[in-house]
Amino acid sequence: MVMLRLRVGSLGLSALFLLCSAFVLTGHPSGEDDSKAHEKEVSISDLTHLKLNSDQAEKIGGLKEDFEQEFERVRGQAFKMRTELKLLWMQPHPDRQQVMEKERAIHDLNWQMKEISVDYRLSFRNILTPEQLAEYLKRGEDYHRNHRKE
Repeated sequence: MVMLRLRVGSLGLSALFLLCSAFVLTGHPSGEDDSKAHEKEVSISDLTHLKLNSDQAEKIGGLKEDFEQEFERVRGQAFKMRTELKLLWMQPHPDRQQVMEKERAIHDLNWQMKEISVDYRLSFRNILTPEQLAEYLKRGEDYHRNHRKE
């Protein structure tokens, strides 16, 4: 009887471990942080109505490239931290200090992603002429692109 309980218990723990591992590997649910914010940022092909000159298009292209590289680097760090946090929570008695350190690191990385996005948006606006900026703002693209409901 004891052996049967032990086998059922170990089978249950194995199933729980597999389920938790799948959860860890699927990543962070959208809407809880800004890790998907980069997908909402401005694409040059979306800006044809602004009639960008070649210099502006080149600057915006370089700005977007730099933004994407920096954002992806920080997003990768955040993913790693969230995975480490999930592994901590899978332990029977996770250490409070370790959990709080991971939570703080994740918060800081999320804030860093927000700063990167804001810097990109402000730099993008500075490239536009006053007329182009007025047209861009008239269409509400900046706000709606970055504040869509998930």
